Amino acid sequence: MLFLSKPANKKRTDYSKSALVGIRAAISRHLTSPPYNRNVNLMKDNAFMTSNHVITGMIKTLKRAGKDVTVHKKPVAEGDIQRLYSSGVFNTDSPATLQNKVFWDLMLNFGRRGQEGLNSLTKSSFGKFKDDRDHTYYKMTYNEANKTHHGVDSHENRQEVRMYEKSGDENCPVASFDFYVSKLSPKCNALFQQPLLYPKPNCWYANQAMGKNKLSQMMPRILNEAGLSYRYTNHCIKATVGTGLKRAGVDDLTIMSVTGHRNIKSLESYVAGPSDAQRRALSSTLQGVATASNSNESVSKGPSCQVSNHVSTISRNPLSDMSIFTNATITGGTFTINLVSKDLPDSPVRPPPLTSSTD
Repeated sequence: MLFLSKPANKKRTDYSKSALVGIRAAISRHLTSPPYNRNVNLMKDNAFMTSNHVITGMIKTLKRAGKDVTVHKKPVAEGDIQRLYSSGVFNTDSPATLQNKVFWDLMLNFGRRGQEGLNSLTKSSFGKFKDDRDHTYYKMTYNEANKTHHGVDSHENRQEVRMYEKSGDENCPVASFDFYVSKLSPKCNALFQQPLLYPKPNCWYANQAMGKNKLSQMMPRILNEAGLSYRYTNHCIKATVGTGLKRAGVDDLTIMSVTGHRNIKSLESYVAGPSDAQRRALSSTLQGVATASNSNESVSKGPSCQVSNHVSTISRNPLSDMSIFTNATITGGTFTINLVSKDLPDSPVRPPPLTSSTD
């Protein structure tokens, strides 16, 4: 892996962190898969320690040079989710918007990854069932092969993610799915079919499956129509699942049963930090701390600065020449002393007669 120590991508710029890690993982898969089936671990074996040090050094160099622009999957923000439902892109009265909602519901409830397997889904991919409390739900009718569940690993756990109904809710995912399937073309078995420009009463979709590329652009198209604040991708919905469940207090193992991750480390990249609302609160708190600190500083320093400036303009303290205050005891009365800022005479100033009434 010595070639990784030099920038050699098509743009002739430095490899990104994700590219370096991805290339190493690809080489590892190539060596450990048929026909080679090598029993090696590029990340842990001592024989590859030097190469791993090279990659680690390059990642640190990118970080120090300010070239680490890695962006993790961003979950859909709470405000943008509200906008999705209020903007009309999830309405169930037209073929395109109904399909948008079904796409969102399936991606969200089943924790699906990007465009993976979408073009392979059929009308029979999801089955309708009832649980022990007579609640209706949908689940997949077979074990789907994907990046982390390919069917040859004995450590794989069978996923049984469910999409439950929300009785009485206009956004019920089960009701939307039922309605969507009833409008699909009977001549096409694909779950995602091309919407008809002029739909018929009982058929809203053409006898043609949506292509893989169009399915991969579902979320970018939806966000443009809804006017969201960020350019989300299909994969961002999976990050929304992990982040939303984590913030709700769901434990990692339960989250992994939905997202399909096989270890907690891989789940971490799908769990974002504070939400936008929490970040606004943090910023407001910090600004409040700074404002309070500046306010306290001005209060403590202000009077002393004013006194210092005032005293510096007087050449001699006039009170030092007013001997009436020397060894005097005053037990009552009201006194008014006016100090005039002007040159003082060389001879002591005789104060006017002072009268006071004592208790």
